Amino acid sequence: MAATVFDFSATRKAFEAEIHEAERLNSMSLLQERFMKLSGSETEKKSTLDQAFRDVLKDHIVKESGCDVYLSVISLAVDCAKEGMCLGMIPFLMLDDVFSSVTLDVCETVFQFVEDGVSTWKKEPYYTGGKNYLLRMCNDLLRRLSSNDT
Repeated sequence: MAATVFDFSATRKAFEAEIHEAERLNSMSLLQERFMKLSGSETEKKSTLDQAFRDVLKDHIVKESGCDVYLSVISLAVDCAKEGMCLGMIPFLMLDDVFSSVTLDVCETVFQFVEDGVSTWKKEPYYTGGKNYLLRMCNDLLRRLSSNDT
């Protein structure tokens, strides 16, 4: 019997739908079920979920859905990383996506989320993979703020 080929595109779309549902229900249980039931290696599933999170966030940013929505999706990614469903650095990449795309006023609220989560960011799986991203984000924000003052 031939091995099944992992369909990245179809799986990403399925994950995107589950992320939207998880947002609506404020629960990751259906997303977790989908992750467990899918065929494919852990690496394939994780990388697909990683991409789906960034795609959903990008769509929200383009639609200007608002800070609460951005933080909701990022929080969901934090929970998924804690469960080993995606990489620990994905929440940092998503935060960087937001910081790079929105106004400084929105950045201030998002940065408060980062500050409030310091105890989370110091734990695995976030710290090892994310500490350099966090430092880079802070430096980029400082650069934006200083260029905004002139």
